[in-house]
Amino acid sequence: MGMQKSKGREIFGAGPEWTEGLEEDLIDNFREFKCFELIPENFFDNPHRRYFLEALRKLSTPVLVHSVGLSLGTDEPFKAAHFEKILAIGDQVNMINVSDHLSMTESGGIEIGQLTPIPWSIKTADIVIRKIEQIQKRITVPFALEHTAHKFFYPTSELSEAEFINRILEKTGCDLILDLHNLHCNSKNAGYDPHGWLSQIHTEAVTSIHLAGGYVDKYGTLQDGHDEIVPEPVWDLLDHVLKMLTPQAIIIERTGNYPGIENLMMEVERAERALSASLKQSTKNPSPNLRELAGAV
Repeated sequence: MGMQKSKGREIFGAGPEWTEGLEEDLIDNFREFKCFELIPENFFDNPHRRYFLEALRKLSTPVLVHSVGLSLGTDEPFKAAHFEKILAIGDQVNMINVSDHLSMTESGGIEIGQLTPIPWSIKTADIVIRKIEQIQKRITVPFALEHTAHKFFYPTSELSEAEFINRILEKTGCDLILDLHNLHCNSKNAGYDPHGWLSQIHTEAVTSIHLAGGYVDKYGTLQDGHDEIVPEPVWDLLDHVLKMLTPQAIIIERTGNYPGIENLMMEVERAERALSASLKQSTKNPSPNLRELAGAV
């Protein structure tokens, strides 16, 4: 797919996330990927992995730096030292954005070890907003926020999830990562229509899409495990979403139960074909972000 523009932004295409155990195979196939995602925490204090970053830099591959450790939803000071370590990794590659999750990963200085849901309230939204504003003052690339798969739901909420996400997008003008497997999990586990959820979200803020697979645990709950192929309902959601918007990037997340590189590349190629077909068939405007809206708030 030739390079195109999304409201002044380049549309890159599809790529994988860094996967332990497939590093050499990924490097051998870097030229096949239009973009790449990595979790910077996987490279903290791991100098033996520096060769992988060097290989990405040599090819100027567009890299989405996707953090899991900023704990944006925790009512505690912003983790500035952690963020500087993220940027130190990003500086070693062709970083096109920085992102993290709408969740918390620590409380009271104790690491929780997972992306834990946060209350959908104005107070929590404002905590997240303040931290994103601190991030945006420090970086020259866009910041993106990803909604998560929920391991549990709070019994009562001041806001709906869509209202919660939209408030943060409107106040900060940040981008949104639309994770379609997270949406699939939540809609199945909570019993709602994913298309209805999409109709409520500021999809104009979406600049990248995540695809993944998961598993059903012993309690019958669908989990976002990143350890299976992308299921067909998620591909169906992708087809639906690509009629609404054009993302810069589509990322295949596979970080467990590792497939051979051929299987991973097949999914990347399928996502690339879907995006290419959407661009050829559609006259819609590619996705902008909400920076103008945020400036007016």
